[in-house]
Amino acid sequence: YQRTSTNTSNRTSGMAVSEVEYTPDTANVNVDRKYYIKNDIFIKVDDVISRGKNEAQVLKALNPVDHPFIQKYITSYEKDGKHYLETEYFKGKTLENCQLTDAHKILIQTQLLELLACLTIYQIKHADINVSNILFNGQQILLIDWETAETGNPLDDLFGDENHKGILNTLRML
Repeated sequence: YQRTSTNTSNRTSGMAVSEVEYTPDTANVNVDRKYYIKNDIFIKVDDVISRGKNEAQVLKALNPVDHPFIQKYITSYEKDGKHYLETEYFKGKTLENCQLTDAHKILIQTQLLELLACLTIYQIKHADINVSNILFNGQQILLIDWETAETGNPLDDLFGDENHKGILNTLRML
């Protein structure tokens, strides 16, 4: 994610904070969402409350798993007709914006398959794995954008469908 504006004063979680607005470094920026960084907290503000609630519910359910490749849920709430999701901030770039060595590609492939094994245990499928939903910091990945996730067979994430690329197609794009 990249910084796109200066500090502004806003109110979240019932207290005044200074935030920095961020724009994802992806070609598929969603105009119905805004993104902020506050200290080490990533804040996603979603105009579609049901979508934001679904993402929060999935991340909250996965929080006890404490997997290094899954966003860490902090809190979520509704305010002014929008859904706010706060997660731990991860400093990295989307895969579509990374220049990867062969060693990086092998590392990413290994981590994606490890993540898939974890999701299989909990029977949660992400349903939108692609190069713009995977961050990489040179050492590890983080799978983001869980708003389409649902209970189901995570092996569907391996092959993808007409709506998302899946792990195998994502790996081919690296």
